[in-house]
Amino acid sequence: MSEGSVESGEDPWAWLHTIDHEAPADYSAFHVVAAILPVAGEPSAARCRAAVEASDVVVEDVVDDLAPDADGDWFWLLPDETEPAPGALAALLERVRRDPSAAVVGALLIEPRRRGAGTLVRDWAQTISGSGRLRPLTEPGELYQGQLGAVPALGVPLGGLLVRGDAWRFLGGLNPELPRSHQGLDLGWRANLAGYRVLADPEAHVVDHSRADDPADERAAGLALVAGNTRAARRWLTSARLVVVTLLTALGYLLGKDPERASEEVRGLGRWLGGRSLRHSVTDRLAALPITPAARQAT
Repeated sequence: MSEGSVESGEDPWAWLHTIDHEAPADYSAFHVVAAILPVAGEPSAARCRAAVEASDVVVEDVVDDLAPDADGDWFWLLPDETEPAPGALAALLERVRRDPSAAVVGALLIEPRRRGAGTLVRDWAQTISGSGRLRPLTEPGELYQGQLGAVPALGVPLGGLLVRGDAWRFLGGLNPELPRSHQGLDLGWRANLAGYRVLADPEAHVVDHSRADDPADERAAGLALVAGNTRAARRWLTSARLVVVTLLTALGYLLGKDPERASEEVRGLGRWLGGRSLRHSVTDRLAALPITPAARQAT
């Protein structure tokens, strides 16, 4: 090595520190546990497990149950009716690399592939109406062509949800009293109220092979979440409004000659009003959170 190169201040070992931006990102620092959650009915975990094993990122462990106090750095929640794409976990972890404050990151649920149909959205970032109806931020059945970007969300679908271990333990995990369709929304809602950051990333794709939950159970869950997330002093007023709105909606379906939808409204209302454990499962979990006025306003 010449004296000129030393005097110029050049680092002769610089080539060792050069970062190859074209090289795949290293996600080995993320210790991820995949939880393949069993769903009632015919077992289908083999397909989900095979998809996890084919993932671009190696998971630390695969379990079929996840306790509220489970040990782990990151948990990847996969009902056994789902089938993550090979790059799904890498996309979720890349979102965390870009947004290190993210504690809950949701995937884009897509329909099973049909000939010529392209990639069709089933569920994504979630919110809920004042009358207790879960609303994804994109229309189910919409053709996905890269038009969506990562966004903060009130909740995300349970299928493919990635959650940081400390947030999972602090929130006490999922609420098993709720149907699967509303468990991700509930977890995200509580995470937001506790000051955690919840994101939905459409780059992570998870195929959803599930069948729809009982519409009456979904209706009861939506009513329970809206009423439970109302301040205690005003909860009775919100509950009364929800009863009136639901009955008027049922009447509207009857007048429109849709007795099945009317029945779903009435049955859902009955399950909410008669479901003491459902109502308390929501309010008790919320009561355990240190919710600040700023977090409530942001949520």
